[in-house]
Amino acid sequence: MSISMIKGPVALVALAVLASCGGGGGGPTEARVTGVADGQVLEGDSGSTLRLAVTLDKAVVGGVRLTWSTATTDKGGTGTATGGAACGAGVDYVAAANRDLQIVAGATSAQIDVTLCGDASFEPTETFAVKWSTSNNAGTAIVTVVNDDAGGLNGTGVAGSFGRDSNPLTNTSADGRLGFAFAKAPSDTDFRCTRDKVTGLLWEGKAAGGGGTHDATRTYAYADLAAFVAAVNTESLCGFSDWRLPTPEELASLVDNGAGTVPAIDGTFFPNTQGARYWTASSYRDGVGQDAWFVDFATGTVAMDNKTRTFAARLVSNGGFTAPAPLPASCTDSTRFTDNGDGTVSDKRTGLMWKRCVEGLAGTSCTTGTAGAFDWTAAVARPAAANADASAGLGYGDWRLPTRAELSSITEREQCFNPSANTATFPGAEPLGFWTATPFATNASLAWAVDFFDGQVGPAQKTGAGSSSKRVRLVRAGQ
Repeated sequence: MSISMIKGPVALVALAVLASCGGGGGGPTEARVTGVADGQVLEGDSGSTLRLAVTLDKAVVGGVRLTWSTATTDKGGTGTATGGAACGAGVDYVAAANRDLQIVAGATSAQIDVTLCGDASFEPTETFAVKWSTSNNAGTAIVTVVNDDAGGLNGTGVAGSFGRDSNPLTNTSADGRLGFAFAKAPSDTDFRCTRDKVTGLLWEGKAAGGGGTHDATRTYAYADLAAFVAAVNTESLCGFSDWRLPTPEELASLVDNGAGTVPAIDGTFFPNTQGARYWTASSYRDGVGQDAWFVDFATGTVAMDNKTRTFAARLVSNGGFTAPAPLPASCTDSTRFTDNGDGTVSDKRTGLMWKRCVEGLAGTSCTTGTAGAFDWTAAVARPAAANADASAGLGYGDWRLPTRAELSSITEREQCFNPSANTATFPGAEPLGFWTATPFATNASLAWAVDFFDGQVGPAQKTGAGSSSKRVRLVRAGQ
């Protein structure tokens, strides 16, 4: 008897059996999970949910079971998010183990929900993994939790740079170019100061002229700066009375290395800035005491000059935020760094992880091997070589050439001279030039370098005579 002759429920059962067997010609196969998308999210509030998209090759027929777990992305330390049973101090996400996700019939997509944990303290951008499997496929998705708290370093303003300059979550033109993030203070309609939302610092605004306290055209010999600071504090500019001269690093954080304009700063948030030299709070540590550091907003150079010269000045306030970590007390004060015991050190101030030794050297005292000498092209290529070699990479695979701001952050201009480096943290540090990844905006033949003889930051020829004598120190993690 043919099936077409069977009537009623019996016929339905027979058809179902045939369908499950493929009707003699191969039945419908079950949907296959083709992947789980990587995720990227601002740290946000504690208890927020991140949804990772699960993709399938077609609609689910009967049901698909996906099992997933969270895991760390490397051996720990800076740049690695920390999982825990629940949100709390030091926990970045709620860990999961062998969770089942049942994808029901008819579904063409699904999602994995991960609980994130936020806090108000600066952390470097961190990652963790979500490992998943089904009966016929498996894979790993990487979740990047982007810092959203004040702290760390500004971007350099150069497209494609690591972190804030390249991350769309921290890069909107509404608050400044590329990786910068500024706000008018106290408000848009009462614009007398500028808040840097990255560092948390509050900056003095400048007037176009008029001869008053904040006249942008005023210049000062170094001995006259104390009176200027006192006047601004008496005024309680923008509601604060902790105004001071910035350190070289703080002032240089405003330099936009990619705009290619003079002055090298965001003119919307820092109007009336002169394309000129601005004094900082730090004297030059050559033992003489007659020079002090300045930042030149014509080019972005960080250098020194005699204190009798007259330069501009812009004051800074902590503006109600937690004061920056104190500068080291000496050239061997390494309290800001954590020695990870594997050839790397982590910087608590910036969230960066550094190789203790320059490229070419190894060992506890960085005396094994020969320090490499690089031109800029070779320096840019060096991270790939280190990442491809487990020994040279020290177990990590994401080393990179530091940006100008990153490399400059480990100079110790205020305490150290010849070399201007913390020799307890970076043994064998040499008083030589080091390459950064940051090109010079207005001259393609130049790139930024940091001189660890004294801490100067300036452009150097990428190739040609003298260019191949510079060192390379690699970095990872950060913002």
